[in-house]
Amino acid sequence: MHFDEVDDGDFRIYAEAQDSKLGDGYTTSVVVKRVRGPNASCDDVFREDDIACGHGWPSGSEALSYAVTLGTRVIRRQLLMSA
Repeated sequence: MHFDEVDDGDFRIYAEAQDSKLGDGYTTSVVVKRVRGPNASCDDVFREDDIACGHGWPSGSEALSYAVTLGTRVIRRQLLMSA
């Protein structure tokens, strides 16, 4: 299992990559939380436990990179919606 945490403004992205149950690489998941600012809470802003329906990435680092990118897109969408 591989983990990564990325702070992005008022948000934190938690990414996880784990060995695929099918043995074809790594699957990934992501959670985005607002950790600072006026609407900070312990609630998830976004959660996807099986990104791309369990697609297998060749390496854990590629899976994590995809999950963090998805989390960043979600944050940008949240910021646009609140503007």
